Amino acid sequence: MEQSCVPGWPALVCRVGNAAGVFSAALWFACLVPQLALNARRRSVEGLSAAWAAANFAASLANLNFALRVPGGLPTYAIAQGVYLPLLEAALLAQFALWDARAAARRGSALLLLVAGATTVTAAVFWPAFGAAAAACEWAAVALWSAETAPQLWLNCRRRSAAAQAPATLAIAGLGKATDYLSMACLRLPLQYRVMAFFSSGCLYLNLAQWFWYRNRKGAAGGCALVVAVAFAPVQALKVGPLWGALALPALLLLATRGGTLFFSSSSSSPNFGVREEERGLLSEAPSQR
Repeated sequence: MEQSCVPGWPALVCRVGNAAGVFSAALWFACLVPQLALNARRRSVEGLSAAWAAANFAASLANLNFALRVPGGLPTYAIAQGVYLPLLEAALLAQFALWDARAAARRGSALLLLVAGATTVTAAVFWPAFGAAAAACEWAAVALWSAETAPQLWLNCRRRSAAAQAPATLAIAGLGKATDYLSMACLRLPLQYRVMAFFSSGCLYLNLAQWFWYRNRKGAAGGCALVVAVAFAPVQALKVGPLWGALALPALLLLATRGGTLFFSSSSSSPNFGVREEERGLLSEAPSQR
């Protein structure tokens, strides 16, 4: 409970940061399970972004190569998480390979799974050779996790709905990102993790804002957006410097909204654009027809 402490800060702050990190890690073991169950019940991934699933999977796989090579080793729970998450993300990607209505997305998801499997076997056989890529894998995972939610935000904007996202997954992720950010705020972490915590957590809370907004719960939606602006942004300024901290919020909004429109998009390419989600039956338990 006293790892990565900020010099000069009270020991209690360091313990809180480490406890928050452990709690957050525990949440990620269960986070995707409700989404996987909802997809299986619907036999569909309609309304979910294949790019979001692919970015999650690629990030977790890259992180595994890094996590297993950290000098001195990581705690047991962190190694377990590093091994478990790629398996969970692979299950999600397999659902896209099976049920995505777009042939290109099905083929792309299946191809990514095959390439990842071949790469994993190759890495196991040539273990020392892949060690040289560990640092690059860390940065790849950080970049992908920073932007992973943006494709889903864009898709929700285009469809004007977030009904395909499992509420329990969003709730667990919201709590996980809050504890992630608390951990980052309390501890001394490398710059890339401070930046990633802001963008990853900020995008997730904007996703929560969308989920509430499209259900006409605008007060809750505004509350989620305020967390990003009032809680996350000032801490980011403290951790990375006032100039870069001030630029972080506009950069997040640009990343998350395709030009700054938080809840809407001018695109009407979706056949369901503008239709109330209660009328779409997205949460129906009946199998979808392709």
